[in-house]
Amino acid sequence: MGSPPLYYLSSRVNNAVEEMTANNYDRKRLQFGIILKNDNVFIVCTNTCKNPPPIEKIFTKDFSTKGASRGLGLYNLREMCNKCGNAWVAAHVEDADTFTITVTIAMPTKGV
Repeated sequence: MGSPPLYYLSSRVNNAVEEMTANNYDRKRLQFGIILKNDNVFIVCTNTCKNPPPIEKIFTKDFSTKGASRGLGLYNLREMCNKCGNAWVAAHVEDADTFTITVTIAMPTKGV
């Protein structure tokens, strides 16, 4: 699967582009950000979506809003972060049409 940041970026780009091209609505936006703050790296991806997924289900294996035989991307991402021990993932919906996933990676403290 690769490293969590690379897996995350490829998975999120694919999901966001699929969502925005499959649904006909005017407000389409995809934003990425990488932020270093207080010895943490935050990798943030936000995209607009017509029907935001239920946050309580998105990290569940085999859950997908796009049909059968899908639903491993965010599940795998969470599993990878859990195995790393210094990374975690969170999601939220804002404005009823904007979906954000954030991966946080705690950087090792210098001298440790």
